[in-house]
Amino acid sequence: MKRNVLITVLCLIIIRYLVPSTIMFAETIDSSITQRTSEDSNSFLKLDENYFTESEHAVNQSTDESQGIIDLPTSSTGNDNSDGESSGSYDEGEEDRSIQESEYNHLSSEDVLTAEAVPQMIGLGGKFSEERLRDLVTNVRLNGDEVKREEFKVILLDQPNTSLLGNQQVQITVVHLETQIETQIHVPIEVIWGHSIFSREAATDASTGVISLHISDTGPSLVASEGFGNAWGNQVTSRPNFSIYHKKYSNRTPIPFFTVNQPRTSVVQTWNDTLNNIDIEFGDVIGLSVNRFAVANQNYNGANTWVTRNEEPVREAIGWPEALYMMTENGFQLMRVNQLTTNKLTIEASDTPEEIGQRLSEFFNFHEEFTEQEKGEFTFELISFDTLLPGNEGKAVVLVTQKKENMYSFSMEYEVSYIVESGQLEISEIAHGNFDFGEVQKTSRRQEISAKGEFSPKIKVTDFSNASQWSVYASMSPFLNEKNQELSEASITLKDLKVIESASTSISFPKKEILLGETPQLIVSRDASENSKDEYGKTIIQIGEVENHSLTGVSLIIPANTPVDVGDYQTTIAWELVGDPTMGGKR
Repeated sequence: MKRNVLITVLCLIIIRYLVPSTIMFAETIDSSITQRTSEDSNSFLKLDENYFTESEHAVNQSTDESQGIIDLPTSSTGNDNSDGESSGSYDEGEEDRSIQESEYNHLSSEDVLTAEAVPQMIGLGGKFSEERLRDLVTNVRLNGDEVKREEFKVILLDQPNTSLLGNQQVQITVVHLETQIETQIHVPIEVIWGHSIFSREAATDASTGVISLHISDTGPSLVASEGFGNAWGNQVTSRPNFSIYHKKYSNRTPIPFFTVNQPRTSVVQTWNDTLNNIDIEFGDVIGLSVNRFAVANQNYNGANTWVTRNEEPVREAIGWPEALYMMTENGFQLMRVNQLTTNKLTIEASDTPEEIGQRLSEFFNFHEEFTEQEKGEFTFELISFDTLLPGNEGKAVVLVTQKKENMYSFSMEYEVSYIVESGQLEISEIAHGNFDFGEVQKTSRRQEISAKGEFSPKIKVTDFSNASQWSVYASMSPFLNEKNQELSEASITLKDLKVIESASTSISFPKKEILLGETPQLIVSRDASENSKDEYGKTIIQIGEVENHSLTGVSLIIPANTPVDVGDYQTTIAWELVGDPTMGGKR
C-alpha cells in the first residue's frame, strides 16, 4: 500500500509541472464586494429620447439634432463604489516547495477541493491583477479541512470583458499547491461605472465611448471602453473630443477622434492607443468637449458631458463648451478655472505693476455655481500688460491658478482689458534735497561754499496728464538763525543740471547756473512738441556730481562784507511744477 502511495505522489509531481501558470501585469482597483439583486443586474441606462435623439435619418442626412435638455435616469446600481475591481494573489515561489511527508501523503482519488466564489465589481476598462486573484474565492477546503491562503493559488483563465456595463462570469481554477488538486468555479462579475467620463449617442440609446480613471498604488491610468448600449454599426452620432493637460491649459495632448464614420470599437481603440503613450500623473486634467453629429461645429456646451458620481451619471458643466476634470487619488475633481468671466477695469496711468497686481481679482467674476471653497482655490498672477497711456484701452495677461486638495495646481491664462484714466502731473520726489554747508568763516571777502553730501540731488517729475508742457521753478526763503537774525543777501546757486532719465524728448534748461532767491527761478522745462501728449512717464534731473564728499552742483554764495552773527542759519527751498494746461503742482 505504501508503494502505491509513492506512485501516486510521483504522478502528482508530473501533473504539477504540466499545469501552466498564468502571469498577468494588469492593474486592479479595490472596491466593495456587494451582491446585486437580479432586478438591478438586468437594468440598463435609459435616456429620454425626446430630449436627445436626432432624426433617425441623421446618419445619412445633415439635419440637426432635436433641441433640449438631456435627461439621464439612474443607473443599475445604487452602491457607492468608485473603481470597483477586486482580486486575489499568490506567491509563485510557493510552487517550488518540495513535497515531503505530510498529512496529504495518504490522499486518494476521492479527495475533493472545494471553494466558494466571491462576487466582484470591476470598473469599466478594468482588469484583475495577478497579485490579488485569491480575493476571488473564499472558504477553500480540502476534504472539508480549511486551506490557508498561502496554500493555494488562483488561475484566471481569461480576463473579463469590461468594455460594457453589465453582468457576466469568469472561470477560475483553484489549485492546492502541495497536492496539485484543483477545482474550477465561476465567479459572478458586475462591470460598473467607477470613475468615468463620457458622451452619449444622439441617434441611439448608447454611449459614444467612455474614458475611465483607474487608481492604483503606482498612480493613475486612463482606459477607454464602449460603455453601454448598442451603437450603430459603422457610424457614431456625437463628436467627443478629449484632451489631457499637464500643469497648465497650454500644455495639451489631444486624444484623436477623427470622424463619425467609424464604429464605436474603432473610436475606443484609437483612444486607448493614444492613452497608452501618455504618462498620466495625479494633478493632470482631462477635458471633454462634445459637438453635435448633424451640425459638426455646434457644441453641446456641457449638455452632453457626463461624469459618474457614486455610480450615477451626472452633468456638472452645462453652459461651458469644455468640461475639465483633475485626476486625484479621490477620483475626478471638477475644475472651474475655465469658467471665469472678466470685467473691464479703470486704472490710473501712474499705477505700478504692484498696484495693478493687487487688483487682479477684480478682473474676474465667479458665477453662482461656484462654492466658497472653490473661490478660495484661486490665485492670480500678472504676466504682462500694455503701456499705460491715458485715455486709451489696454490689455493685460493674467495667469489664473486653481489648486485642488491643497496639493495639485492647474493654470490657464486670461487676457483682460482696462481703460487708462489721465493721471497727475507732479513732482514725485526731491531726492537728497537737504543741503548742509558746514561752518562758515567770518570774513569780509565773498564766499562760495559747496554743500556736503554723498549723493547728488535729483528732481523726479511724473507726468501722466494731458499737459502739453510743464516747467519746474524754485525759490528760497531768507537764511535765519534761531534768534531770527538774517544772513542778508546770501543765496544758493544750482548748476550742472542734466537729464538722467525722461519719457520726453524735449527737456531743456534755461541757464547753466541758477541763483535762487525769493522770486521763483525757472529750473527745467518740458517744451511743447507734436508728440508731447504721448510722452508719459517720469523725468529725472540730476544737479551736479559728488567729488570728495562735496556737491559740485549746489553752492552757498555769501557776498563780500556780509555781516554774519553767531548761530545756525536755515532756509527753505520751494519747488513748484506748473503745467499747460495747468494740472497742479507740488511743493
